Amino acid sequence: MPATSSRLPYPSRNIEVSRRFFERLAAPKKMVVLEGASHMPTEHPGVDQLEAAVVSFLGAL
Repeated sequence: MPATSSRLPYPSRNIEVSRRFFERLAAPKKMVVLEGASHMPTEHPGVDQLEAAVVSFLGAL
């Protein structure tokens, strides 16, 4: 089975936990750090960066 490409948008305030998980993924991947965002990224510019990351990922499919 081919590897599935992954995007991991994650709030900058919680980055160390997700970085360890991200580094273990074997599939093609890209981490998008949401600057200034908390666990539920509703703050700007994090929420705008989340939207851009999702649009970019879907556009690449």
